[in-house]
Amino acid sequence: MREALDEVTDAALDGGMAAAKAEGWGLRQIGARAGLSHEKVRYRLARVSDEPGGPS
Repeated sequence: MREALDEVTDAALDGGMAAAKAEGWGLRQIGARAGLSHEKVRYRLARVSDEPGGPS
């Protein structure tokens, strides 16, 4: 059950970060709101954009 919850919340976080980036937010600004470093935000956005069906 915990694994399923982690998948859903990670997907929601990644989607929100991608939406914020598309609206022109900077990586540091996104990271501050998400509680992540800007480098972690960069990594997660790059990982998601490489997945089939991920944001471009």
